[in-house]
Amino acid sequence: PGWVFTNRTFLGSNLAVVGLGIIMMGPETYLPTFMQASLGFGVILSGLVLAAMSLGWPTASAFSGKLYLNIGFRNTELIGTALIVVASVGFLFIPWPQSVFLLVLDQILLGAGFGLLSTPALVGIQAVVDWDRRGVVTGSNQFCRYLGQSLGAAIFGAVFNFSYAQQLKQSDLNISGDSGNVLKTLQQSTISDKAELFIKEALNTANHHIYVGMVLVGVLTIFAVLLVPKKLQKKPL
Repeated sequence: PGWVFTNRTFLGSNLAVVGLGIIMMGPETYLPTFMQASLGFGVILSGLVLAAMSLGWPTASAFSGKLYLNIGFRNTELIGTALIVVASVGFLFIPWPQSVFLLVLDQILLGAGFGLLSTPALVGIQAVVDWDRRGVVTGSNQFCRYLGQSLGAAIFGAVFNFSYAQQLKQSDLNISGDSGNVLKTLQQSTISDKAELFIKEALNTANHHIYVGMVLVGVLTIFAVLLVPKKLQKKPL
């Protein structure tokens, strides 16, 4: 219904979770591949580092209730978005090859930001409508999050592939094999040490470009959160 898109509370919160969905697809899609191909980690360790986000997310969500009851929904969302931006910027300052410890800390911080953004963004819009409309606002919020995830997969896929392809074109190395499967290329016995190092550094650069994109989307998400009124009040729609 139209009132979902004309009310500032719903519009700001839903745009914020679109941003959340976009950002979360950056590490979920490419961090494990980056860790395996560029850092040489195993599949299990790469998955565990990615899963570290699940430590920060539910923990922050559990504490968000007390926080938004004291400082408000919008301020809690702003804190969460700020943590997301800080975590994204933080990854850019971790020198290559990145340590597992720093990657885990960054993932936990990123998950905490998601928890402080997603929970108040949902509960806040549920609190300003009557029971008969909570299904509508909940559904719109979840739809926007999945929309963001779809956009994030497409956007970051394009960023990563374009960055990696451009670096290959500018290289004077004759790298054979399937350029679309970097793990297969790195496993070739004929690949030289110089080519292997170049591919790993190119993957690191491409992954950095993803996190730059996450920072930009995070900043836009802050503006979306600012659309939400400081004090939410139940109003007739």
